[in-house]
Amino acid sequence: MPNADGLPYHESQALLRQLCLMHALNMLVGEPRLNQAHMDQVCNQLVQLSPEPSVSTTNPHRGRWLGGNYDVNVAIYILENEWNYQVNYYSRRRTPKNNSNSNENMDESVEESSSLSSMEGVLVNVPGTFPWTRHWIMYKPWNRGEGAAKQQWYRLDSKAACPIQVKDLQVQVDKHSQTGDTVLTIQKQQGE
Repeated sequence: MPNADGLPYHESQALLRQLCLMHALNMLVGEPRLNQAHMDQVCNQLVQLSPEPSVSTTNPHRGRWLGGNYDVNVAIYILENEWNYQVNYYSRRRTPKNNSNSNENMDESVEESSSLSSMEGVLVNVPGTFPWTRHWIMYKPWNRGEGAAKQQWYRLDSKAACPIQVKDLQVQVDKHSQTGDTVLTIQKQQGE
């Protein structure tokens, strides 16, 4: 669902709320499909599904303060089990030529996940405002209307006022990967 200006759907995060994963997932589907109660319900389901019972009184899948600050397991559960997306961890690696460990004998970087151009979105978890927090952002392809020359990628960040067009998604994703951010590629399930 586009905004009035033809840009992708965007949600902003309220001050001191840590619901960025909820906002990022809503921005992927273009509507406010999730709310905090549902996100917390998924966290509780994940604890029940865990093979190891939790001895802690806090839920390991969300932050302790102010709610939210959900972990990667919540994202994967919703995307795969509720919305039928295929989720993969993204990584770039360099593969050796001729079984040599020397840097001179390295092939170009090889993308282990599918081509980014075929993705419905790329979900990234970056350092948050405080050392104990993380922040989720979504990259999403968007065609600004009929007759548009080519699809553009946008960075959808609930801390930003609006979607931000990305010139080269591969460069952005590689930067996130190199700094140790969690990067998930999202695509439709096979056969759908």
